[in-house]
Amino acid sequence: MEASECIYANHKVYDAEAKLAFTVRIVHATQPMLSAVQVYNDRGQMCALSHLVENDQLPDICSVSGDPGSVCSLDKGSGQRALLVKDTTGDAYLAQAYWGWIKPGGNKSVKKRGAIPGALNTLVFDLKKKAEGWFAPCDYSENFVIRFKDVRVDIKTGAIDVAEFTASSLPAKIALAFSLGVLNALCMPRSKQNNPSKVGSSPASNSSGSGDVNDLLLISAAGFAYADAIPSNFFLKSVYGDSAAGCCTDVCGNCDGGCDGFAGDGGAGGCGGCGGGCGG
Repeated sequence: MEASECIYANHKVYDAEAKLAFTVRIVHATQPMLSAVQVYNDRGQMCALSHLVENDQLPDICSVSGDPGSVCSLDKGSGQRALLVKDTTGDAYLAQAYWGWIKPGGNKSVKKRGAIPGALNTLVFDLKKKAEGWFAPCDYSENFVIRFKDVRVDIKTGAIDVAEFTASSLPAKIALAFSLGVLNALCMPRSKQNNPSKVGSSPASNSSGSGDVNDLLLISAAGFAYADAIPSNFFLKSVYGDSAAGCCTDVCGNCDGGCDGFAGDGGAGGCGGCGGGCGG
């Protein structure tokens, strides 16, 4: 396969006083396969990043003994994807996610016409702690909000709240927040009718079960609208077939007749800023 076009978007992150704190660049390519988040400080220096990791870096879940939820592994059979977050001191977090038909917390997802059933199930490992409580599933108890420990991410407004941080720890938490948006874009199912055609093509519209995906700023900022230009589960199945990502067969099948296309300006390659904020 020939090399693909690399698309990217820059997003501005402002602090609680409306001052520019970080610039975040999200990058995608399908060949070679890449999804990355790059965080730059107000001096233009890269201070944190995250990137897609696969089974060449993480063991398959089938090869792990004991509680697989407490070990850094990858379950490709469920369509799980993972991003490794790093800062200037080394590895900081590993964020893993897959699209589940049961919402986090055990509540069944109700499928509505024109809506995507299910929810993103996310597990984050704090690679610097490496002690009791070093990993935890993300909390989805608030609508449109993903929370991991002291990091609260509103995927609808793009607001990022960090309760506890130092100057050195904050960039990795910002990278983690945007990584959660990227994982949504990679794992969220799409209609079979939404077949990739050309870079930048954007189908008409779609809803995520809670509203138009284009109204969820963090997911839109992560490049969701560009179905053919990001290495999502949907893209991998459409190009490589059922063997590419295990969940895609069921995901696309269950969406038949229930999902519309997706659209949106403000995806990767065309977005200005995502209106995020950080601070206590």
